[in-house]
Amino acid sequence: WGGSEGLHAIKFRVLDPISSGPNSEYEILSHCNDKVLQIAEWITEAMTFASQKNWCQTPPPILSRVYQEISNGMLGYNQAAKVTLVPFPFPFTQMVSLLLISFVVISPIVIAQWTGGPFLSAAFSFFVTLGYWGLNEICGELENPFGDDANDLPLVEIHQEFIEALSESI
Repeated sequence: WGGSEGLHAIKFRVLDPISSGPNSEYEILSHCNDKVLQIAEWITEAMTFASQKNWCQTPPPILSRVYQEISNGMLGYNQAAKVTLVPFPFPFTQMVSLLLISFVVISPIVIAQWTGGPFLSAAFSFFVTLGYWGLNEICGELENPFGDDANDLPLVEIHQEFIEALSESI
């Protein structure tokens, strides 16, 4: 997350519907491995319970759509978690770096033989090498879109907008 200060140092605004006590939701979540899954389970259980007790008069097709959207949200969460938790293979990264350095050394020689002119050779070598090196840097940024540098996702703003939307719907 970009060092010890990263996103962990940011104080997120949260909704606080959680009760306190020895068997409270807070206690359960503090000892839970997958907090997002636990909360999605609670939401699903509450919807099912309310539907079975006829507290919620939602037609079954709409209720099934709500279950589907919760499932889609969990799928999106799991896809994002995969990007964060599954590391990119280190040997592959090192091999790409080695091949890029080899390309920087060899490409001017090959391009000089192909074009025959020093100015055109230098220009082609520069732009082709710049293109490949730039693609490698873009891949490095896409490898981990979560963090706090300029090219990462604005997680704090996304979270604040989500909390505001939830607050408005309550």
